[in-house]
Amino acid sequence: FLYSNTTKDTHLIIASLYESGMDHNKVAVEIYQKVRPEKAMLVTRVLSTMEFFGNGRGSIAYISLEMLRDTGATMDESEGIVEQMRNINGVEIAAILKEDNSKVKVGMRSKTNGDVASIATHFGGGGHKKAAGFIIEATLDEAKAILVDAIEAHLESLER
Repeated sequence: FLYSNTTKDTHLIIASLYESGMDHNKVAVEIYQKVRPEKAMLVTRVLSTMEFFGNGRGSIAYISLEMLRDTGATMDESEGIVEQMRNINGVEIAAILKEDNSKVKVGMRSKTNGDVASIATHFGGGGHKKAAGFIIEATLDEAKAILVDAIEAHLESLER
């Protein structure tokens, strides 16, 4: 129910599930409250790399292969971290860099008027206005510098 594409029909479907006797607490626990300790350790490590830029309107963090080895987590367990970064007050665009041998997978999220698809398209990727990504052949440090520049330019364009 958080996103702009949620409609009245979505709420009506949920209402019918309640009417059929759905145990909403059981669903919530199964989806949101069964996190492996390895994932929790990964989230802590990743968020410790987070940096803010563009007057606090951008945030970026990374996941290295070393972090995965050290924590025992899987890359799949990094899902949701970029949304946590975007949810920080003042952040319009958040990006997460995921090391994958000689390349970096980039995931981006925007909150209101940022268009991360336009940034991703510039690098051969895609998505939509509020969620997009791409792959870049670079080290984590190189990818970070390139992406910070691109996001800052986009954020500046929003102010014009």
